[in-house]
Amino acid sequence: MKSIKLTDVLLRRAKARSEELTDASSVGLIFRPTQRQGAVGVGAWYLRYTCPLTGNRQKLVIGRYPAMGLSAARAEASHYREMVDSGKNPQHERDKALRQQQKDEQCILKNVVDEYLSEKSMIWKGGESGSNYKRWKIQFDKYVLPKLGNRAITSISHYELAETLHKVWIETSETGNKLVQNLGALWAFAEAREYVPNKNIVDKAKQLLPAKKRRDSHYPSQPYQDIPALIQAILTKNGGSFSRCSNSELLLFFTIINASRGSASRLLHWEDVDFQQGIWVLRAKKERTKVKQDGFYPLTKKQIEILLEMEKRKIEADPSIVFPSRSHNKNGWYLSDNTLNKLLKYHKVKSDVEGKYAVAHGYRSSFMAFVLENRDKIKDDEGNQIYIDREVIEKQLQHTQKNRTIQAYDRSKNLNERKIIVEYWEKYIFG
Repeated sequence: MKSIKLTDVLLRRAKARSEELTDASSVGLIFRPTQRQGAVGVGAWYLRYTCPLTGNRQKLVIGRYPAMGLSAARAEASHYREMVDSGKNPQHERDKALRQQQKDEQCILKNVVDEYLSEKSMIWKGGESGSNYKRWKIQFDKYVLPKLGNRAITSISHYELAETLHKVWIETSETGNKLVQNLGALWAFAEAREYVPNKNIVDKAKQLLPAKKRRDSHYPSQPYQDIPALIQAILTKNGGSFSRCSNSELLLFFTIINASRGSASRLLHWEDVDFQQGIWVLRAKKERTKVKQDGFYPLTKKQIEILLEMEKRKIEADPSIVFPSRSHNKNGWYLSDNTLNKLLKYHKVKSDVEGKYAVAHGYRSSFMAFVLENRDKIKDDEGNQIYIDREVIEKQLQHTQKNRTIQAYDRSKNLNERKIIVEYWEKYIFG
């Protein structure tokens, strides 16, 4: 093939399917016009060279014309010829560089986070729609990725990580602790994928974070002796009638009576209420609660009154929700997860923790304290005292039995005993 000195004018006139052109000014550089019928001035750059490793003649695509102009093609050809002169195969070197580039892109922190969450979501309850996935995603998107997301994970030092975590660590105790724990799991994942060396900088970063005041070991709860006054105050404000109470106030009453988790009652659906059997069911299969198996709560007189009132308040947008919100929000048509705590703060409900208002979760402790202190007074309808051990109370609180053997054989829900206990508790707090 005869070599000629290529020019841009010549290249722009090259017709489709015409013969290849060899550049006399750059050894081995070839221009091949496109095969696309009717196209003019379009083609590909090739480099013909002898592989120093095998002695075979090879061709390497180095670019497309006109995206890569003549000068750029000559410079690229010169770069690859230097590889040949140094005993390297340009094709192998380029493939290796491409693999490294792909690995570098994969090692970008935001990409590592996406890969980790995608893999973990396959085993997390609810998948990418579940609470675990959403909680992790929100934490990383809000506190870590805005500053470090576009950085290679290998380039992030423990000093930078500590600086990024500092604000959330000191301002939000629970979130800060959880985020550090989650970052540890992420870095361990990156180590296993060989994105980072065999070391975890999260532990080092944690050492640079300031010490935090130890949080109280329990949720601030209202002493059970003060609960009747709170309920009477709310009822009095509403003329003594459930019909005039707000949805959030009725939800508070319902939650206190059951000693249930706020999420369990707040996200309750009508399909989970069985008036005939006198129970409502906590479904483990639905991504709403912390339980791993179905739980059952006995229905009492006041609970039924509250439910009958809520039946009148069904909303057209989602009639399945027992305690709906009056307006659509980020939780859909459910009441906010902070609804009850806001209500308690509004009423300035004092707790057993100095300087803090009571929170809804604390009523579980109030319930347990009341039952333990009054269990010798609790009797059935015939006046017989019933035996109440701590396990019965734990079942009402829907605490999972940690001993799996006991859990497997203990099928009894103690609903009769629990109903007597809850009715006694209900009479006390509404008395």
